[in-house]
Amino acid sequence: NVKEDEYILERHSKIANGVRTALVQSGLELYSKNGYSNTVSVFKVPVGVNSKDILEIMIKEHNIMIAGSFDVLAGEVIRIGHMGESANESLVKETLAALDVTLRKLGVSLVKPLELP
Repeated sequence: NVKEDEYILERHSKIANGVRTALVQSGLELYSKNGYSNTVSVFKVPVGVNSKDILEIMIKEHNIMIAGSFDVLAGEVIRIGHMGESANESLVKETLAALDVTLRKLGVSLVKPLELP
């Protein structure tokens, strides 16, 4: 309940900043240069990788659902939600670890492991 969680805005901000930092430090590119939301982080799909493959491996092998996009961004970006119950450090760590394994399985060379700073 939002009214009962006096630290909700701080938690969302901390998690969002951590996810964005992890994505950038690993060598992935955030979709937007600024104007970020504290409820979702968006990164560009690495060249040579199919977004559908990322999403499929994440759900089938790790039981974690992240999202692609639609319209002009279909196949171009991946969205990681971190809002409400998902703005939880242990869940985010699990998501980033699974994404790291998934991207490496698909041949993406990450500069650094995907993990919260």
